[in-house]
Amino acid sequence: EVFDVLEIPGSVLPNESIKVTSVVSEKIKKILFNEGKSVKKNQLLVELVDNEEQAQLSQAQAEFEEAKLNYNRAKQLAKKGNISQSVLDNRLMTKKKLSGKIKEIEAQIADLKIQAPFDGVTGIRNYSEGSFIKPGDIITELYDINSLKIQAFIPENYSILIKKDMNFVLEIDKFQKINGKLSVIDPIIDKKTRTFKVLGRINNINNKIRPGMMANLKIRLTKR
Repeated sequence: EVFDVLEIPGSVLPNESIKVTSVVSEKIKKILFNEGKSVKKNQLLVELVDNEEQAQLSQAQAEFEEAKLNYNRAKQLAKKGNISQSVLDNRLMTKKKLSGKIKEIEAQIADLKIQAPFDGVTGIRNYSEGSFIKPGDIITELYDINSLKIQAFIPENYSILIKKDMNFVLEIDKFQKINGKLSVIDPIIDKKTRTFKVLGRINNINNKIRPGMMANLKIRLTKR
């Protein structure tokens, strides 16, 4: 058996990548990650200053406890007919409003704690503790490199032969060869380059391969 092999250059991309930013303007209180180290999903990466919000939360919780007591007292009096329904309704409304206020402040505090959205490796950090950051300022980047995407551009005359789930061998150098599988075939051919894009996936064993590396992609075509 003889197989035709298509050999083309490819680029290594992270499986997922995000820029870690804030949604509010505030000072950084704590940086809880180390550059270039692994972090887990939902791990706390950065804490922003939240003194004002914590004070507001404590006050709202105290007011809520008082409103709850007032409502419970009114409920007992209403059972005996010693208080009007409108007073009871007002105290219930006050309790509900304060409950809503607590949830609102808790959401504001959550915005001041930046967590990792997935397992990954952090990049270089651009700010230090005490720095004032604004929405959109990139604190660091997070990359999922346990599995990697391989991107390549294939000449249009191979469009009939290339199919999803075809196997390929990725060669980083003469020592590193990894098996992978094509996962996405772009249905559109670029008019300027007369090529179409494909994406493949590989498992990054021991995280030896880094995104951005150039690689050689060997796709085994039909046998003859």
